[in-house]
Amino acid sequence: MAGSLFGQAQPQPAFEAVSVKPSPPTGDSYSVGCRGGPGSSDPGLLHCWNYSLANLIVRAFQVTYDQISGPDFLRTAFFEIDAKVPAGTTQDDFRAMLRKLMADRFALAVHYETREMQVFDLVVAKGGPKLKKADPSANANAAHPLPEGYPKISGPGMAMSNGRGGKFESKYTLDALARWLRPQLHRPVNNATGLDGEFEILLYWATDELRETATTDPGPSLEKAVEDQLGLRLVAKRGSSDFLVVDRCEKTPAAN
Repeated sequence: MAGSLFGQAQPQPAFEAVSVKPSPPTGDSYSVGCRGGPGSSDPGLLHCWNYSLANLIVRAFQVTYDQISGPDFLRTAFFEIDAKVPAGTTQDDFRAMLRKLMADRFALAVHYETREMQVFDLVVAKGGPKLKKADPSANANAAHPLPEGYPKISGPGMAMSNGRGGKFESKYTLDALARWLRPQLHRPVNNATGLDGEFEILLYWATDELRETATTDPGPSLEKAVEDQLGLRLVAKRGSSDFLVVDRCEKTPAAN
């Protein structure tokens, strides 16, 4: 009996109960989010709304949004998910549960591959950095005025309004900045500044779409904003990046 049990595979972590259904039509304005699970104030329940499969893949496989290669509906079909999380679930278990959920309900199958592409090095600009050291005593939720036409920023995070963006972080490493820039620029970004520590980051820019259609100067591109406002520069070069390639995925989930 002991010999036969020794070779048995450990059961794969799974949610105790799961409901997956398409989100109702959202219209022009809607919120997207996911709360609960290990490390949250509600570790026993997971609730996601207007959540795309790409969002789930990012959480389950620890990749960035732009590292996902697959059909368009991964980003355009949205779902509501409610799941009961077993007590004692770790973050690794939780990601395994999300992978199993997608395999069971969407028949998801993936593989990794490395592709040659343009990448960016984030370096210090010629005039030197224009960075303010993080102040632990500062009020992170204070208002941070931006020029007219840009969204209001009153706390850490990013906001978009009519093709213009703003971002504020009270305590941000440049590694974190490089990770945030990657999905914005759709290219890998490596922190090559050599600068350690945490900084206050305040950025504002105009999207490429707005810059292509505007009849007057809409504002700086994100790359130009990084250089002018932070004293950092994005240098393009050839490199490689890992991608998560979706081999199979059903657009409609299996019945609950």
